[in-house]
Amino acid sequence: MMDVVMRPIGSIKPYENNPRANDAAVDAVAASIRAFGFRQPLVVDEGDVLIVGHTRYKAALKLGLIEVPVHVARGLTPDQARAYRLADNQTATLATWDDERLALELAALQTADFDLSLTAFPEDEVLRLLTAPEPPPAGDPDEVPEPPAEPLTRPGDLWRLGRHRLLCGDATKPADLARLLPDGPADLLLTDPPYNVAYSGKTADALTIANDDMSPEQYRAFLTAALTAAKAHLKPGGAFYVWHADTAGLDVRTACAAAGLQVRQCLVWVKSALVLGRQDYHWKHEPCQPAGTQVAKVIKEGRWREDSVIEQVPIESLQPGDRVVSFGNAKIYRRGRAVTGITSRRHTGNLHRVEVGEFRTRATPEHRFTVRFDPARPKAGLLYLMRRGDRWRVGVCGMFNSRGFGVSVRLSQERGDAAWVLGAFATLTEARIAEQVVSCRYGIPTTVWETGRNPGASWAQRDQAGIDAIYQRLGVDRIRAGVDRLLRDHGLSAGLPLLAANEPGNFSCRQSRQVAACNLVPGVMQVPVPTAGERFEWRDLTATSFERVHDLEVWSMDVERDKHYVADGIVVHNCLYGWIDGAAHTWLGDRSQTTVLEFDKPAKNPDHPTPKPAELFAYLLNNSCPPGGLVLDPFAGSGTALAAAEQTGRNAALLELDPRYCDVIVQRFESLTGQKAERAAA
Repeated sequence: MMDVVMRPIGSIKPYENNPRANDAAVDAVAASIRAFGFRQPLVVDEGDVLIVGHTRYKAALKLGLIEVPVHVARGLTPDQARAYRLADNQTATLATWDDERLALELAALQTADFDLSLTAFPEDEVLRLLTAPEPPPAGDPDEVPEPPAEPLTRPGDLWRLGRHRLLCGDATKPADLARLLPDGPADLLLTDPPYNVAYSGKTADALTIANDDMSPEQYRAFLTAALTAAKAHLKPGGAFYVWHADTAGLDVRTACAAAGLQVRQCLVWVKSALVLGRQDYHWKHEPCQPAGTQVAKVIKEGRWREDSVIEQVPIESLQPGDRVVSFGNAKIYRRGRAVTGITSRRHTGNLHRVEVGEFRTRATPEHRFTVRFDPARPKAGLLYLMRRGDRWRVGVCGMFNSRGFGVSVRLSQERGDAAWVLGAFATLTEARIAEQVVSCRYGIPTTVWETGRNPGASWAQRDQAGIDAIYQRLGVDRIRAGVDRLLRDHGLSAGLPLLAANEPGNFSCRQSRQVAACNLVPGVMQVPVPTAGERFEWRDLTATSFERVHDLEVWSMDVERDKHYVADGIVVHNCLYGWIDGAAHTWLGDRSQTTVLEFDKPAKNPDHPTPKPAELFAYLLNNSCPPGGLVLDPFAGSGTALAAAEQTGRNAALLELDPRYCDVIVQRFESLTGQKAERAAA
């Protein structure tokens, strides 16, 4: 067994003639040690001179470590130690990477929301491996041919389109799905079914869409059959995206639930022209509340002057179609709004407790609350944490000044990227005392970054070289380690700032804003609480706390129109993309994605009410389907999923009922790729 002992780092002697230039790797190794611990010991000879581990040694110095694990290689001659030193470095260069397997490993880490920078692969290399872009297509990916009057395709025809497959068949028939997918299930379901809006095209032929004019009952049964058939051919953990009209939102969610597909989020496509969805907000994670959260459910809707009958029920008992008390347009809506989706997941991490007087509720860090600042405390002092690039600082400011919310103003002045509020105090003096405590406890500087706004101030005499010297002497890695401890101790998240540079800072005492549970600040923030009838009052946020939970079941709910409900007596914001259970879901994005999809509408496509650009579908494929993976679209339409799959190196399996649109897909493929489609033998 190899002996490893902890030794003072000062006792280790670097080898003066080390031929390996390793300075460029020190930061990455330091980050790895900080994340995973010092797992590989340094190897020294009997004179404590380094043989193996020069980069780890430099990283340990950078991190300010006092002791390091060491193995003494006893019995080696000087020549053997010299050869071992060379061989340890050179043998690592003899191995090569299997890009396909490497991409799978990186994708698995990204699915687990792991920081891929800790693997030390450059960001551009990670993107190359995860997206595997194909050469630019020969044609315009958004160019859609006119449907022919007399189609070449006949029902039951199977087309091979390069690596893709197209069947002229029925999405509700399991046998057609089985014929389309003989080699196994798909990685992703991405489809745009009929919207049930009786659409008529704007061409001279006024083409219609099959299955687009049914009763709500027929439409739900139709979608349920199609989604049930599709789910049987979707891998465990496979994501699904189902486009729909806002007016059919409840029908689509009901069909998803009946098919066993749990909706996890609702995404809104903001087109360059008409906006399909009507949500006026965006959120970036999966906000949830734990089982047992009491939601105000409308048992009997009041008519005219009759009061509604309302009961407090556990969130896990609610179903799509139930009505709950809502909040919107500055009033409480006691007749209720419909629950359009509800789902659960397992949560490991912080769970935040929010107290408003006698009311208490709990939520995951991302769960949103509608808040405003207390108008009685405009002069409160705020202690904040700010980031710009890899530099962090703490500071103080008044809650409001003549230019607006103090932290927002300071973020702009310092050209910062993001800011978090650590606490509120009665006066600026108290905030400054807390600033000194935090700075000393966590090793985070208080220096400003921009000195030009107040040349007469003492801190403005510091030039850029002086500011740089602060970070060089303290070390950005050591500062970041302190930041991580600070965020952890305060229940905050580096990925959930209160303010970001690209978001408006419209906090005020009159205008409300949605704030994540982890960023709520007691003493200065207020939230709405229902009183009588349609009235409510702004109540002080009296306390917040958090606890670490493991594998706790938590619930997300989507409520129509107002996007609010009442939980444990407190108004909270909606929480609702989905994936099939049975495995960790596939997620390949970089965690900067939001639920608002901003892509221009194709310039011309008169035969579809909302033609989707290939770039939009490619974006979803890159997020949720591994390179070389298989995407299923049982309502292929004009073939946008195929165009996106061709662009991104995925494989598409398409099902389309209308032979005319099968011809469109075939022509679109041939125009896009320059290849010829092949009709398979029956």
